[in-house]
Parts: sequence; structure tokens; C-alpha cells
Amino acid sequence: MDIQKAWKIVLGQLQMEMPRASFDTWVRDTKALEFSHGALTIGVRNAYARDWLESRLTSTVSRLLIGVMNQSVQVEFVVSESEASQDDDVEDELDKKEIAVSSEEIASLYYQVVRPDRAVYLPGYFRKHLSQLGPDLGWMYVGFRQAAYSEGGRGGQKTARLSGKQIATLCGISERTFWNRVEREKTWEKLSGLVTSKTTEPEWAEGAQPRRLPRKYTVAITLPLTGSDSFSLAQWLQSGVETFNGPAGVLAASCETPLSELFAPQQENSSPGKPMDVAEIVRYLFSGELPASQLEAFAERLRMHLMPQNDQIVISLFFLEHILPHLGAGPAWMYILLRDRCYEGQDEQRDICTVQGGYAEIAHWLGISRPMTIYEWMNGRFGKKAKEPGKLRHPVTLAYLKNLDEGRAENFNHSPRTFRVLLNDIPPEIVQAALECEEEAYADCSIVFTRFAYDLYAICSMGFTRFADDLYATCRVFKPLNSLKNPLTPLKTSPLIPPQEKKKYRHKEKTGVGSMSYWDLNHLLAINVASPQKRNTLRRAGATGETFAAWLLYAYTPAGAGLHDASGVSNAIARTLESPRGGPGWPANALAKLSPYKLKAMLEKDLEGKAVDDEIYLAAFSSLEDQAKEELLKRLFGE
Repeated sequence: MDIQKAWKIVLGQLQMEMPRASFDTWVRDTKALEFSHGALTIGVRNAYARDWLESRLTSTVSRLLIGVMNQSVQVEFVVSESEASQDDDVEDELDKKEIAVSSEEIASLYYQVVRPDRAVYLPGYFRKHLSQLGPDLGWMYVGFRQAAYSEGGRGGQKTARLSGKQIATLCGISERTFWNRVEREKTWEKLSGLVTSKTTEPEWAEGAQPRRLPRKYTVAITLPLTGSDSFSLAQWLQSGVETFNGPAGVLAASCETPLSELFAPQQENSSPGKPMDVAEIVRYLFSGELPASQLEAFAERLRMHLMPQNDQIVISLFFLEHILPHLGAGPAWMYILLRDRCYEGQDEQRDICTVQGGYAEIAHWLGISRPMTIYEWMNGRFGKKAKEPGKLRHPVTLAYLKNLDEGRAENFNHSPRTFRVLLNDIPPEIVQAALECEEEAYADCSIVFTRFAYDLYAICSMGFTRFADDLYATCRVFKPLNSLKNPLTPLKTSPLIPPQEKKKYRHKEKTGVGSMSYWDLNHLLAINVASPQKRNTLRRAGATGETFAAWLLYAYTPAGAGLHDASGVSNAIARTLESPRGGPGWPANALAKLSPYKLKAMLEKDLEGKAVDDEIYLAAFSSLEDQAKEELLKRLFGE
């Protein structure tokens, strides 16, 4: 296969597996330079990129290339001569007085995981929009805005193409929930002025295979004023023309007038105007009376007065990708807004915040009519008829917020409430525990805060579990996952644990039925002695027997030879839970698509010393020892 085509396929796989920011920064511009003697040379921009790729992606790329090129491939990252020569030319032109600045290796685990440089910056004025949008649509705007900026605006382009799944991730919701909201007319009524749908009817591309064209949306990167503020500002400017001697005078005065005078107090359920940008209001009122350049200058000055540069809501992309889905839309906004208020105090106790209006004021921030909802985010529990009665409904909230005035308020809704607020995206004790922990084990967690930065390796994880006595949720599991990047070792046969005697249930489980015509997940879990908890978790996740079988097969292929778990069972369970309908790729996926009967016949034929005429089988198991093949038979089909 042509190396350029092969590398293009690998880039496509990496783009799906890696965070977009990391892929765009380090991987997108790489090029395949040469393939010789089983080694592929990849050209990168500079030495810094080379070191980053070597330390993080070497094994991943090698694994992907095995599936693409049907052979083991070593990977070498080098600085491309063309890129290096361009850099040299630029350096020659630099003034000799300039200095070279390089960054040291990041020493903080928190900075390595969270990467605070990857963040969303919203004008503080967005708080007014949030009270009208509500928490769910507030995150919808954040998702659209960041998608448009990162893919288009940052690169100087006005248009970006993204999948619904990509935007849904930034909104902290599932793709299905995203499309459900997109189909509602009320969504676009509330987002009017912020995000506008340009596609009223489905559009289709003509051709032999018709396909639906992408839906089109316009996103306001420059934040407009709310409808009520637009109306108030326009009224103030119109009424002040005579007082301040004309358009120029009233515009200059508006830039010095307190916001409380420019904006009338907002009435509930009242929005007499429509959201408009400051420049749009100025042009609408005074176009033709002042030069266009002067109008633009006044509009920019007035916008800076209304939305000061340093009044920002800062949200890390790490928070959007990993914490928002578990906190939920409402608690997440409450946490973000309370955290921002912590920095308004003058003393050093930054993690304490008092809200004078209590739950009612917080509910007003978020556009919620029921203050009791705020209380329930921190104290609500499931009822007696629920699957887990007594369990907190929003356990993750307690890791980020603690109410210090519980039980002492005179008025439940309006009395002041003081909160202790976590100022970091990850609790410090978790980072400390991750650094101190020396155990090499999978952490069975409900929340995992990092994607796999290395091949099958997570930097740290965070779990919430319950105390047995009062069912409170708290941080209990803090373990770094085992690297699994061990040297290739001879495959050792682990002793098979005899199946436990089955309990008699009223409804007998049909384990093994059809297991020779299709991959039966119940059958595979039974013969590999998976715990009942793991079985239930896999079933609830919608896992398939084919995916589980593919990961079992992967452990016996050359690409999986370095697994710490030689049997592949623990790895198969963990990977199947991550992607219930995915798989490790070729050749394991291709083998799992065969019927169990056909694959078993191949293994038995091979063990009898007969030739197996199947390219996929030979690519996977040609170098596998007979002892390992016998073990694989037991893993897939039992005794």
C-alpha cells in the first residue's frame, strides 16, 4: 500500500481517538516520508513535536499500522528537512537581539491533565443571557460558540464543519439529546440572536447516492445585548440626543454613564426588544448622521464599557468534556458562577462565597423559577420506589460545593447562603492520591477524568462511591491505571478457574444458546468467570458479544502481546465498557465478524497441524504458540 494513503488512514483513526486540540496541535501536519525494512519514518515540524509524539503515540501508531499495512511496523518521528529548512531561514532573518524562549517539562500533574490553556472565555455579560436561556440552552450556546471559534474563527475562517457529536460533547450532553433539542422550535426562539439555524428544510446533494447536506447555523461570537437591554439602551440614546447636543454627544455620554442608568431593571417575563449587537443599535439610530467610521468607533467604545475586557467567565475545555456531563447543566452553571464570585473578596480565603439572596438569587441567575431546585442539587435523594432509595441524586455536586449554612436560615428561599467552593477542576486530594498511589490496577470508577493520553493509559481517574452506612457519595477511588506498555513477554497460560456452580433462578439465563452461530455475550462472560456486577454493567451499556470477542482475540494478536493481563479478559471488559460497539480494529475485528463455528474450525485445524488458508487468521495468529491457541479456544468456547 502507498505509504501516503496508509498514513492518511492512520490520521483518520487518530483524529477520532484523540482530543481535537491535541490532534490539531501535534498530529495534523505530520507527513509520511519513507518506508524501509519495516520502519515508517514520519516527518514533524520541530524537535519539540517529535519528542511529544515519541513519548505518547509511538505504540498507538504502530498498532494502527499493523491493521492498515498487514505487518508489524516500527515508527520513527523525525524533524522534516523542509520544515527545518524553513525554520532555519526564518531564524536567519531574525534580529540578533532577539532571544529564544523554550518551555520546560510541565511539572504539575494538574496542569498536564486539565491544561488550563484550553479554555472558553465568555464575557461576564453572558450572565444576563443565562438567566433567560436557562442552564441547558446556556451550555448549548457555549458548545456552538466554542465549536465555531476553535474550528473557524481561530483559523481566520468564517465557516466550520462539525458533527453533531462534536458539538454535543462541548454541551455536556449525548448526541441524541442534542438532536432532540435541535428539532424543537422553542430552542431557536430562546437562542435568537445567539445561534441562528439557517436550514429551514432538509437539503440534499444530487447524485447517484443522495445524501443530506450539513445543517447550517450562524453563531454570534461577539455577544449581543439581551432583548430588554437592547430596548433600554436604544430608548436612553434616543431620549438623550437633545440633552447631550446631538448623536456624538449622547454616544460619548453613554460611554461614561453607569450601567444601572443605561439598562432599566429587568421585569420577569418581559422582553420588549430583540437581542442586538451594540454596533447594530448605534447604526440603526444614527446612520447617516455621523460618518460610518465614527459610528464604529463609538460602538466599540460603548461595547467595552458594557462588557469590560477583564469581566470574563472562564471555563476549561477539560471541564466541558469530563466534568459537565456528570455534574449536570444546572449544578455546573451554579458552580461556575459561584467560583467566579470567590475572587471578588479582598482576603486570602478565596474558596468562600456568600450569596445574600440565598437560593432564590441563585435560581434567578439560572432562570429557574423554583428555588427548592437549588437545594435539591446538593441534598436531593432518590425515593423509596427508586432502584437505589436514599442515594443522592446529584452526588458529584458535593465534591465541588458545600453549603455552610445548612439548617440555620430564617427564610428558606431568601436568607443568605454561604458556600465553600472548589477552585480547581479536580479536587487537590485526588491529584495527591494519584501521585502517591503505587498500585497497578484498574480502577472501577463511575467517573474518569482523563482520556487515554498514551496507548491504553489514563493519567489518573476519579471515582465516587457510597459509604455503606448513610449512602453519602464521596471521593473514594483515586488510582492511576496501569500503563500496559510492558515489554513483549512470552505468553503464559493462566490457570482457568472452574466455572462456579450456578444458582437456580426463577428465570433461567439462556447462556450459550446460539453461541456457535453468533457471539453470545452471556456465554462469553460465563466461561470467563466475569463478576455479576461486570455482567450487568456490560448489558446496561448495550455491549455486544462481537465487541467482547474482538478484544479477547486482540490479546493474542501481535498488537496485544504486551498486555499486562495475559488472558485479555480484564482488558476486554474495560475496553468494551468504553466502547460497547467498537473494537480494537483489524485483524481482531475482522475475525470477530466470522461466525464462532468458522473461527473454532480454523483454530482446531491449525492445532492439528493443517494449513489454514485465511489471510486474516494468518496475520493474527501465524506466530502464536500452540499453547496460547489452546487457551484462546477455552476463552472463546469453554472446555
